[in-house]
Parts: sequence; structure tokens; C-alpha cells
Amino acid sequence: YEDYLAKYVFSPLGMNNSAFAAPSNLDNIALGYASPSSPPAPLTSLQYVNPAGGLRTTGHDMAEFMKLLHRQNEAAHSTPTQILDGKSIREWLTEPVYHNPAVVPAEALLDDAWY
Repeated sequence: YEDYLAKYVFSPLGMNNSAFAAPSNLDNIALGYASPSSPPAPLTSLQYVNPAGGLRTTGHDMAEFMKLLHRQNEAAHSTPTQILDGKSIREWLTEPVYHNPAVVPAEALLDDAWY
């Protein structure tokens, strides 16, 4: 998964500071603090409890991804950074798909919708 995203999403979009592993260079990483006078909290791998699967990124890289989401009328690969066609982006950004109880039992869901 990590390798696929690096090759087909991060690299084409120029997201050069996005990865799943904790970076060795912390220059571009926001660090957490327990209090204003405490030292920075250590940057550790939380493994399965990391939000969004553990992806670490920068504001600049996230902006590159957001620019892709705003190009909903372009054909895939019409530019080097157009990694998805507009139709796929529009489908991705539509309302959640509500479950069909005949296919997915209610107890398997966290709430009424899949996101």
C-alpha cells in the first residue's frame, strides 16, 4: 500500500514530504508538546492506531493533493499531475453509500453510512 501510494500518488503530485514511516529529518515535521514549557514529545510509530493509516505529510503536500481534487473536468494523464480522471474524482467526493442490510449486517457498521 505504502509503495503504491508513493509511486502512483505522491511522486506524480510532487508530494515529496509524504510517507508512512517516521522521517529521519524532522525539519518539516510539527512536533507535539505536553505543555508550553515541556520538550517536544518523541515522534514514534503508533502502528495501527495512527490516524489515516499513519500517513505523515506537510501542508504543501496536502495542498498538491487538494489541487487534484479541484480538477474534476480533466482526463486522466492530460497533465503529469492528473493521476485520476474527473469522473473518478467526482464519484470519490459524492455522498456516502448507505448500506444494504441484505448484504452488510447492521452490526458490522459503526453508524448508518460507509465513508
